[in-house]
Amino acid sequence: MAYEAKPGSVAQRVISYLETLAPGAEVMTSPIAEAIGIEPTLLSSSLIAAVAHGAVFRRQRLPGVRAPVWWSLVDHSGGTRPAVAASAPPVAGARKVPEPAPEPPSAVTAAPVPGRARLRVAQWSDGAVQIYRGDKLVLDLDADEGGVLEAYFAR
Repeated sequence: MAYEAKPGSVAQRVISYLETLAPGAEVMTSPIAEAIGIEPTLLSSSLIAAVAHGAVFRRQRLPGVRAPVWWSLVDHSGGTRPAVAASAPPVAGARKVPEPAPEPPSAVTAAPVPGRARLRVAQWSDGAVQIYRGDKLVLDLDADEGGVLEAYFAR
């Protein structure tokens, strides 16, 4: 028996939203949650059955527990689920599958620069990352971007 999400459930609303996207589109958790009006933290747990039955596909493109989660109606490992007609316009938040990032250099060395303040890096409990040089904020990443950075350095 095929999986059918309960009408009005988060799973049904997510599937309906993903059906409006271009075939094969993958969307991160936050844009989906915003589109259907729920908190992003509720999405994964609400889609457990839909993922288990193959109605929705979940993947993390990068290794690491904090890497962003992408959702789709297409199994990007090869299988597919029927999608809407190719004439459907893309919806804000949809992204094409990017090419994999180039491999980082095997070893990077850096020496402190005399007369310059040291870098301070803070990763907050929500995954956001801030980098300071002395008292000056050099880089401010939200939780999704911070997860990508963490996964990059975890390789």
